[in-house]
Amino acid sequence: MQSRAESAFDAASSLFLFSVVDVEQGEAAGYSVTFYDDDLFQTFSFTDLRARDGSIVWGGDNTANYVSAFTAAELGFTEIDQVKFVYGGSGGIALGAPVPVPAVVWLLGTALLGLSGFRRRRLS
Repeated sequence: MQSRAESAFDAASSLFLFSVVDVEQGEAAGYSVTFYDDDLFQTFSFTDLRARDGSIVWGGDNTANYVSAFTAAELGFTEIDQVKFVYGGSGGIALGAPVPVPAVVWLLGTALLGLSGFRRRRLS
């Protein structure tokens, strides 16, 4: 038995991450995720998903697998506006929140300013 889940975003994102939880299904056959950018799309089998260190993400029975963030650029897209999952009936998907580029830049800039201020204070 297969289940389907779909997420469409109010604001398109340049980054997306999720976790795959498998309770009983040991085979990854038929499990997939499809990323959309308007009319463009790419589908990946869960066995195609790899962690940044190159290890296979799919683990089989009774596993929870964190999938590293995908960027739209890695998929050849400008942004990700919809994601569809097909997975086993006993499995589940925990979605990470899509993060728009301006929010990421603002957070990174704030963190860098805070770190530079902390370093200055330590050096004085």
